[in-house]
Amino acid sequence: MPELARPRPALAIVICIYEALIVLWGLFSIGLGAAAHALSSSAAAHTSMLTTVLSWISYLLALGIVITLWQMSRNAFYLAAARFLLDSLGLVYLLVVPMPIPAMNQAPGQPHISAHAIMGAAIAFDAFFLLINAGIALYTYYVTKPVYLVEPPVEPPVEPPTIPPAY
Repeated sequence: MPELARPRPALAIVICIYEALIVLWGLFSIGLGAAAHALSSSAAAHTSMLTTVLSWISYLLALGIVITLWQMSRNAFYLAAARFLLDSLGLVYLLVVPMPIPAMNQAPGQPHISAHAIMGAAIAFDAFFLLINAGIALYTYYVTKPVYLVEPPVEPPVEPPTIPPAY
């Protein structure tokens, strides 16, 4: 059966822009990380190889979501679901592995920021974007669901009733 062409909803366009901004942010942060590594090798010591690889994969999935959702392809849902699972693995990693927080030298009289507050903010930030990714995955599931053109069944022609002859 032929699949019907669907118009692109406005929310799908907003999601494409959001995901494109994620890709641009990824390129910016990779460049910023390279610059920080060039200035001092201790800046790169705070990121693990696992988080770097997860970030790269997440940025590539975001680029795939932009392209496939713009085409209104069903693959946008699969990519969004994979990105949601990847980000949930990142949140579990953040909860299990403690984040190294360098010692902060604060001026006297300034309020003290504890490492627990920083860790709690990082977890809340990650959980917030995980909820956004879950919403995007659900939306792409419903908006890219295949809609098929259903043709009515062809019924055989009905013959008019015949009147029996009278005797």
